[in-house]
Amino acid sequence: MADYERRCSHTNFEQVYWSQFGTVKFGQRITDNSGNSLVLPRTFVENVRDKLVGNVKLITANGSVWVIGLDSRDERDVSLKGGWKKFFKAHCLKKNDILSFSYHHDFNFDVTMFDGETGCEKICAYFVKSEMNLEAQNKNDNNEKEISVSDDDKKLVRRCRKRTAQNLSNEEDWDHFGSLNKGKKVSTTAKLLDKGKGSKSNVVKLEEGSGIRRGRNLSEEEEEEDSDHFDMKTYDEVSQEMERKERNLKRMIALAEREGDLVVRLQPSYVSKPWVLAISANWARQEGLDQRKQEIELHCDGKMWKGILGNRKVAADINSKCWKDFVTQNDLKVGDACVFNVIPGSSHPIAISVCILRL
Repeated sequence: MADYERRCSHTNFEQVYWSQFGTVKFGQRITDNSGNSLVLPRTFVENVRDKLVGNVKLITANGSVWVIGLDSRDERDVSLKGGWKKFFKAHCLKKNDILSFSYHHDFNFDVTMFDGETGCEKICAYFVKSEMNLEAQNKNDNNEKEISVSDDDKKLVRRCRKRTAQNLSNEEDWDHFGSLNKGKKVSTTAKLLDKGKGSKSNVVKLEEGSGIRRGRNLSEEEEEEDSDHFDMKTYDEVSQEMERKERNLKRMIALAEREGDLVVRLQPSYVSKPWVLAISANWARQEGLDQRKQEIELHCDGKMWKGILGNRKVAADINSKCWKDFVTQNDLKVGDACVFNVIPGSSHPIAISVCILRL
């Protein structure tokens, strides 16, 4: 009798789980036959069979969406087929890797991938993106004005340094420098985003190879469109690209320092609590920031942040409220760099232009 009651209770639990839970989960191990298709567990198929029709979406750790077609041999066997081969190769899946699926009853699966040898999450899932959404890309291209930029990198840096408070808001922004090519002139194709209403975005999108991450100051609509612009890259390709960007960024930092600007590479404590930015006290004094506490204004991309610069013997720092707002509103990350330059003629408060070099 007790066994019968336990079996009944277990059955009731299963009914509640499959009928009322908003998300159901299952795991699947990669086998030798998983390269072209992946068979879904029969228990899962039997309980959600009526919802497995047409295509489903696999959403990976970085938010990329992969549309995969379903192949139904019969009522019990359903597999991921159309587009699965590209997904498999892009994420370097191999035998004994484990995939964890979370199904949300809306044709969407959140997928987490684990390495079969180490048991750890596959890092490439955070970098590999799906195929380009051509419709979204074409729509985005129609709203962009292409311009061609060819200039010596030193001139670009000087242009950044010589900006005044008056032209900060209307100058077409060349703060995001092009890549260096051993000191030679570089031809860089850029796209200047048109935000409508007669205004232009201060963010220049550089083509791949420029070594600079696209600025993040986009409108919500542009961000949504940009999220559909996918590049299919392997983990090795992403690693090589990151190394190339790091080299280019270091070259530009060295160039700015030779011009006499203050360059600060952002550390974890600069972009999170305690939100304190320490800068060179010698640079502050040379630029006339020699008071113990001094009002300043940070200017970047046509916006302004007011704060207090505290001057000590060893280092100077910007008060946390001002710096926190600057970091969060400009979406600064660890590894990014900021180039500081006091705007000539400014006083009480002293205006400082900030050029952001993104990794």
